[in-house]
Amino acid sequence: MKKMLWAPGTYLAKKGDACVILNGTIRNDYNTDIYIGLTAEIYNASGQKVGSVININNTNRPGAPFITIFTKSKSMESFEIYIKYDKADISGYDIFVAFEPSATPPP
Repeated sequence: MKKMLWAPGTYLAKKGDACVILNGTIRNDYNTDIYIGLTAEIYNASGQKVGSVININNTNRPGAPFITIFTKSKSMESFEIYIKYDKADISGYDIFVAFEPSATPPP
């Protein structure tokens, strides 16, 4: 698996910054409770990436470009991913698993 690297401070936001909020639900079909790291990208009409994930609720790594979700076995959990962007028109998005599901939180 490819290791993710990021520049400190790149994925932080301040009050008043424009952002997109992606809402979703993830289902844990495993027989154990797991942590899942999710990230996302948003695109303009030309297909260019126009935002950076900001993480306002990640207590184990504030400012990281992913969110950490804990899901109990055979249950579902809602999530929100915040993406700071340059106020461009948004034509699409992708949500990715940043780290394989695990019994321990992502680094």
